[in-house]
Amino acid sequence: METAQKALEFVKKNNLGIATLIALDKMEPYRAKAKEHLDIPQHAHRLYDLIKQRDGDKYSGAFYYALRDTLVAANTDQAKKIAYGKSKRWRVVTLDGVMIDISGTMAGGGNTVIKGLMSKVSCDIDPKEVDRMSEKINKDQTRLEQVTAKKAQLEQEVRSLLKTLSADKFTQRKSEQAIKSYLKQQSGLEKEIPVLEQQLREIVPDEKKIADDTMETAQKALEFVKKNNLGIATLIALDKMEPYRAKAKEHLDIPQHAHRLYDLIKQRDGDKYSGAFYYALRDTLVAANTDQAKKIAYGKSKRWRVVTLDGVMIDISGTMAGGGNTVIKGLMSKVSCDIDPKEVDRMSEKINKDQTRLEQVTAKKAQLEQEVRSLLKTLSADKFTQRKSEQAIKSYLKQQSGLEKEIPVLEEQLREIVPDEKKIA
Repeated sequence: METAQKALEFVKKNNLGIATLIALDKMEPYRAKAKEHLDIPQHAHRLYDLIKQRDGDKYSGAFYYALRDTLVAANTDQAKKIAYGKSKRWRVVTLDGVMIDISGTMAGGGNTVIKGLMSKVSCDIDPKEVDRMSEKINKDQTRLEQVTAKKAQLEQEVRSLLKTLSADKFTQRKSEQAIKSYLKQQSGLEKEIPVLEQQLREIVPDEKKIADDTMETAQKALEFVKKNNLGIATLIALDKMEPYRAKAKEHLDIPQHAHRLYDLIKQRDGDKYSGAFYYALRDTLVAANTDQAKKIAYGKSKRWRVVTLDGVMIDISGTMAGGGNTVIKGLMSKVSCDIDPKEVDRMSEKINKDQTRLEQVTAKKAQLEQEVRSLLKTLSADKFTQRKSEQAIKSYLKQQSGLEKEIPVLEEQLREIVPDEKKIA
């Protein structure tokens, strides 16, 4: 430190430009650092190792402080490959004077070699000032590394968000296609339901239902209906109604304090016709008016067939019907007839098949409606995630822009404190 002042005056007097004063008593950590093992790529050489020091190890710390792990390359192409390595970046100089810094900047030019700057002169300089400058150098270097690392992190996060955004858009398109497919299926089912209902009406019309003791009287009953032009009739064989009689006695949770139409019928012959009545009426409920009927029929947990006191009927499929002012009575009279039991079984089997198919189609329609609602909800969430990702990308790009502006300022501060032109020990 004693020769620093005169060395500085010598530099000024001879107009040798900017110089950095290096105190040898502060260089011990750098002398140890220079001896550490280093994995050098491309079979290059470290500039420090190529220097032949006149005074042994005396100035080794100062040389390493100035040169650090700068590598030497034969030409610019080799220098680029070394400097921009995948695992680590290096400061590299070429034999023709081109230098690539660890920040990625490239510099070159100049043809004057300045010698003799290592001559000893006596000077005085405050050691505390050296410590302060060294501390500032270290702080700025650390900050530059932090900013560079933060920039790399933000770039990675932006790439990740862009990838997520692309995936969200793909999911959105997939959801829209699925919704279109489900709506198309639903449209087809809505067209199929009326056809099945019509088939059921043709086999089991609602106009007249005639009960026969046995299958033996069915034929004459059918001839009687035709002869008297009583319209379409359904022949109900009582000996086939035992399952419906049992079904009618099962417990039922009825909404809106309504009544089941079956329970309101007073049967003249006790339990004899109960199976036939339940077969015809099933769990049809009675409502006081149309508003109450709608609330019952379109229930959340289950759909019901409902009739009102003024003759409006809402079916389990959701259709509504009404009208007519003639009451037909006396169709419970007994007549004897002959009818093929196999024909009755065939008709009953077709009724059951069509009824089952109608229930399946109705259930499938409800399922598709639920899936469409779920997909619409997912689509809405995807759009929200997409907007959120776009906002996050804008924020990261803004931060990245700020960091890119800060890096040159820090680099300039480092150059002002530790210039690369000349270094004096």
